[in-house]
Amino acid sequence: MNSRDYEAPEELPEVEKSDVPQVSGGVRAVVSALNELRRRTGVVDGMIELARMNQTDGFDCPGCA
Repeated sequence: MNSRDYEAPEELPEVEKSDVPQVSGGVRAVVSALNELRRRTGVVDGMIELARMNQTDGFDCPGCA
């Protein structure tokens, strides 16, 4: 299907709106990232991988690159 074949719905479902947080990083983001590292790879292996992120011999973070 291409964009010419698309028809918008006659009525859109209700969209819940909320205030946008003023901060998207900080301590809570760090804690959340460390919890994911612990859960998925272990903190030490995860920290090693994070040290390779966005480096010439590493990999690009899709959100940062």
